[in-house]
Amino acid sequence: MRAWYSDCAVAFQAAEQGLTPCARSEIGHRTGIIVIMSTVRKRHSKELRARAFEMRAAKQSLDEIARELSVSRSTVHYWLTVINPIPLTAAELKRKRQARDVRYSENAAAKRLADESKFHKATVDLKLSRAQKCRIAEAAVLFRLALRGYRILQPVFDGDKVDWLIGSDDSADYKRVQVKWMRRGDYGRPFCGATCMSENKRRRYRADEIDVLVGYDLYTDTAYVFTAAELRSRAAVSATNDAVERWDKLRG
Repeated sequence: MRAWYSDCAVAFQAAEQGLTPCARSEIGHRTGIIVIMSTVRKRHSKELRARAFEMRAAKQSLDEIARELSVSRSTVHYWLTVINPIPLTAAELKRKRQARDVRYSENAAAKRLADESKFHKATVDLKLSRAQKCRIAEAAVLFRLALRGYRILQPVFDGDKVDWLIGSDDSADYKRVQVKWMRRGDYGRPFCGATCMSENKRRRYRADEIDVLVGYDLYTDTAYVFTAAELRSRAAVSATNDAVERWDKLRG
């Protein structure tokens, strides 16, 4: 029994000293306290964490901090982002927003479209309701259609699967057009839903219900035009370069 207590003391001492998992497993197998040992974790001093904050403030990378302090990179990341996150400067926040806004862009022309529009700047301090967003998106798309000379027919009552029927002098056919507000997350491209309400349930559009879906992004004041074939029965669609202001798709 005395030997077992001695082995226990060795095991706990090994855990406190931060031995490798293999070394601790070997001791635990001999002493029979593997479960107890697995709950013991090495605690880093506050001075070590403070040193990590100082090094990060000096623009050192996580790998450099981890090597100098002899800790893992994940531990450094946890200290700097969870325990006591370092606030970003105004310049860093601006670079982060710009990187987010152009991350989806694939060429220089698309990057220029990622600039914040004057219309979005005017609404920064406003909390737009869902109804306001719908009206803004429809007004923006309606303005573009009027500039291009399209004929616009609107249903008398709300609740239809499409917002307008769009025609032109080049064709006797009318396209069924639905307008959506494009949302933005912290990362990735703007996107909008491609669903409608039917029998109190939300479902995807069918091919015989819609010809064109137009998503409007207020941040860049850009309209993205998608045909029913491009939707492919998806529940949502993201902004793409080949959909930017593609009003020629209404004539196809």
